[in-house]
Amino acid sequence: MLVKKNKTSILIPFFCLLFFLISAQGFSQSFIRKPYLQKLSYQEVTIKFRLKNSLNAKVFWGENLNDLNFSKSTSLSATDHSILVDNLKPKTKYFYKVQADGEPVLGDSTYYFITAPKVGAPSKFSFWSIGDLYPGQPQQAVLDGFLKFRNNKYTNLFLSVGDNVYCGGTDDCYQSNFFDVYQNAPIMHQAGLFPSTGNHDYDSNTRIVDSPGMPYYSIFDLPSKGEMGGVPSNSEGYFSYNYANVHFVVLETHAVGKDNKRLFEPDNIQLNWLKDDLTQNKQDWTIVYFHYPLYTKGSYDSDAVSDLIKLRETLAPIFDQFKVDLVLTGHSHTMERSKPTLNHYGLSNTFQAATHQPQNSSGAYNGTVNSCPYFFDQTQPNKSGVIYVTNGASGATGRPSGFGHLEMMQFDKKDKVGSFFAEVDGNKLVGKFIDDQGEVMDHFTVFKSKDGSCSNCFVAQPNYGCGPSGVPSILNFSSPDFCQGQTIELTAKGDENSIINWTDLKGQKIQVNKNVINSTASGSKAQYVSQTVNGFESEKLLVPIYVHQNPILENSIIAPATIYAGVLQDFSVKLSDSIKTYSWTPPAGWEGSSNTNTIKLKPSAINGDLKVFGTSSFGCKSNEVKQTLQVQNVLGIEENGNEFRIYPNPVTSGVINLEVPKEMIGKSASWTNSSGQTLSAFIIYQTLQQIVVPRSMDQVLYLQVSGKGLKVMNYDK
Repeated sequence: MLVKKNKTSILIPFFCLLFFLISAQGFSQSFIRKPYLQKLSYQEVTIKFRLKNSLNAKVFWGENLNDLNFSKSTSLSATDHSILVDNLKPKTKYFYKVQADGEPVLGDSTYYFITAPKVGAPSKFSFWSIGDLYPGQPQQAVLDGFLKFRNNKYTNLFLSVGDNVYCGGTDDCYQSNFFDVYQNAPIMHQAGLFPSTGNHDYDSNTRIVDSPGMPYYSIFDLPSKGEMGGVPSNSEGYFSYNYANVHFVVLETHAVGKDNKRLFEPDNIQLNWLKDDLTQNKQDWTIVYFHYPLYTKGSYDSDAVSDLIKLRETLAPIFDQFKVDLVLTGHSHTMERSKPTLNHYGLSNTFQAATHQPQNSSGAYNGTVNSCPYFFDQTQPNKSGVIYVTNGASGATGRPSGFGHLEMMQFDKKDKVGSFFAEVDGNKLVGKFIDDQGEVMDHFTVFKSKDGSCSNCFVAQPNYGCGPSGVPSILNFSSPDFCQGQTIELTAKGDENSIINWTDLKGQKIQVNKNVINSTASGSKAQYVSQTVNGFESEKLLVPIYVHQNPILENSIIAPATIYAGVLQDFSVKLSDSIKTYSWTPPAGWEGSSNTNTIKLKPSAINGDLKVFGTSSFGCKSNEVKQTLQVQNVLGIEENGNEFRIYPNPVTSGVINLEVPKEMIGKSASWTNSSGQTLSAFIIYQTLQQIVVPRSMDQVLYLQVSGKGLKVMNYDK
């Protein structure tokens, strides 16, 4: 029954508080198995515990340690209790206490949990993984070393990769080998506990998954119904669950399933479920953990043990196909960690680093040579891989030298005990091996990307060996000056197989994975370009681009009132300070050119459009101004003028001017047509006089003066 207290003040008498403190030692005496957390999700958690006596029990919880305003109690007296705490908020810290009927309350400031982020949320969280918990002082030392390493920091999840006990797999065995060791540490009553089985968990039990009489399956409540995401397996031996943006998958590698088949046998229930689950998985990260390792040279040899060979041949191709990121295993009493590995399904003598490990750095991400973090680009899975971790030394070491060393392993430690710890923060995963002194023995970092970009990836230094060599170069970029509306095309050249990134001055992405960028000049266009290699971005190169306004030309041409064919005349536009040069295009057949605002033109007899535009000092063009010009009708064009001439040429009416030397005064002149027929005659009486041009249907007229002629084209016929 869920009870919520009213928000009223409660005064606790001093003697009650004193009794509470004095009874602190008695808290644990009521509990054989202190609280541990099962199926911790973003909205609920199951709190399990075992009492010394068969009693009713109650859980109190709330966001304030001093105001645990919710409670739920059991309805039956029992020693083993499992209480569901629900209606919780995501990513929220809840304190809790547990009380057996009539007994002191168990709980202090360390009794709290933080609910999971919503599924898919890229929130930071951590998990601790142990395996092969051989009892004795080294097991306790591994726990103490981890607690020293964490220094009271909260750890969200507590995982095991099997062999949780070594004393027969009985309930008493779990009490002495597991709970008595870990239940006094905060990790047990703060973190969500998600174990897996190993062969020793079955020692005194039937080797069948979900065997009803096997204590493991009654001690732990695991998400087999898909209640935390994933495809329901209907088995607590293998299952999956989502936490934040990670999909966790737990497998059973020792026992047979309900179909009496082991995981590596053809067409078995568990393997079919695994494929279905990974097919439907949409989380950013995928982590799989189980007992038997696919690759090891510790206390077992994966080249020699038949079960390990069959598991590798069965599971490794599936992990590659579905882009699994991290695989955690145990069984072999050693600590090993591979570089990202792909397509390696055979014995160790078939391994080739150049073929099977696309990324060959240490992953240490600490500035040492070749220590670039790993980069998993989902668009290029052939350049990623699976990181395999063997974590079977949380209680004892195996053979001091093992069976040699696997070339695929970046880290291999056979003579120490320890555990594995990881933090996931959005697209970043950091894994560490922690020894029994709390020291980090090995560490690696992975960044992950859905599209090849990585906004928070480190700008790799050259000595890391796997990042870009430097900034890309810009080709065919002679001037940073562009005009409004002009097409800007920039071509960047980077390292081989690099990804070119373009960003604006505010850091907003313009283009990714394009070495050529096109845009229309408007406003501010200065931008940065960088290159990404293996997910690591170079420094950004500033590409200065200045967009200049186009000049404006007044939309009219100043032209003569009357335009005469063949007569040199002035045309102009209004002078503009923003224009350096002017470009004129006269009508067809007109003569003249200029790069100023004025042009002298000799028109032909044909009407046409006069065009002009201006260009600024930056090469920006103005609007084009166009004006249609009409040429007046003309009589002709002077030919062979010699000592005399007529004008204006062309003539605009039936009257023209005749200019002759003085000695011609008194001479006779006449107009004739092309047939030689005289049309009219007159006497020259002064050096400059007006004469009337006779009307004629002829195309050509001749003006004869003392035997010398002028041919006149008669356009006014």
